Parts: sequence; structure tokens; C-alpha cells
Amino acid sequence: SKVTVAHSLSESNAVLKEIESIMALRFQFLAQDRLRKWHRNLGSLVFLIIDELPILLNDPDAKSAKEFAVSLRKIVSMGRAAGVVTVVAAQKPSVDSVPSVIRDLIDYRLAFRSATREASDVILGSGQAARGYSATEIDSNLRGVAYLLGGATTDPQLIRCFYLDEEDIAQRLDRAVEFRNGIRRTTI
Repeated sequence: SKVTVAHSLSESNAVLKEIESIMALRFQFLAQDRLRKWHRNLGSLVFLIIDELPILLNDPDAKSAKEFAVSLRKIVSMGRAAGVVTVVAAQKPSVDSVPSVIRDLIDYRLAFRSATREASDVILGSGQAARGYSATEIDSNLRGVAYLLGGATTDPQLIRCFYLDEEDIAQRLDRAVEFRNGIRRTTI
């Protein structure tokens, strides 16, 4: 399994092109075996995780930003069938920063506490705040609480996720590195 971290728009575009190539190969395989979509027993899933999506979509290099948006839209719209799971995050989502052509293709949406009803609606869908599903009303002391929309549900569900502070994250990263390097631990 390979992990790639991109630190710039040009590196991000290269990663998206690599994922598009993987998708093309997988679609060829699926067509040959007359399968409709990728299953985990065919091989590992590919995870594309993008933090602060608006920064990449609104980069001053408009040509590269458009290339990124086109590739991302293709991956989000076709990726699930090829075993590509896309996760995007935006600290301050807005209609201008997260285009609906991308947002509407994302099957599962998670809205943590938002500063405005508009930001909540960007994640959960237009009009959800007016229907009583506003992430602005989540108490800021309730870490990990969010509205989840997706799958078979038509209404957002209030859920509580695990919340990890910086120390918890550091411990888990250390354990992951040990696990990856084959170091066995006797405690969990």
C-alpha cells in the first residue's frame, strides 16, 4: 500500500492523474470480467483525502485549479465504482468555495458545528437549516457531534463521533508506525 502526500496544487494534480489512471485500469478489469463495480475482494480500496478543498479550488493559478476541479469531479462521480473513496474537508465551506457540481456528488456528508446556517446548508443541502437541521445549533462543548447525511437516510441524523485530542492522535500515529514496521505490542 502506498501513501502519497501532496503539498501543492501541482503535486495534487499529479496525484489526481495517478488515481484516474488506477480507475482506468480497474474499469478495464471490470469490463473484462463483466462486473459492475469494484469489491474489496478484488483488491484494496484507494482513499483520496483532501483537507481544505477550497484552497486548491481557488488557487491563484486558475488553469491548474480548473484542472484540479475537473479531475476531482471525475474521480468523485466515477470513483466509487472503481473502489476509490473520496473524503473532502473544508473548515469554512461556502457556496463559492465548494462548487455544487462536486458537493452534490458526495454521497455522505458530515457537518460539525458551523458558524452560519449557510455553511451548514452548503454541507447538508440547501434548506436543511430551515427544516431544523442546522449545525450552528450544535453546542461547541460537544466535541465530535455532527449531522450526518447520506446513504439511505433522507434527513440528517445527529451523531457523535470519536473525538481525539492531540495526545490521542500522537499515540495512535506511534502505534500505526509500530504496526506498519512489524513491531508487535502486547497491549491495546
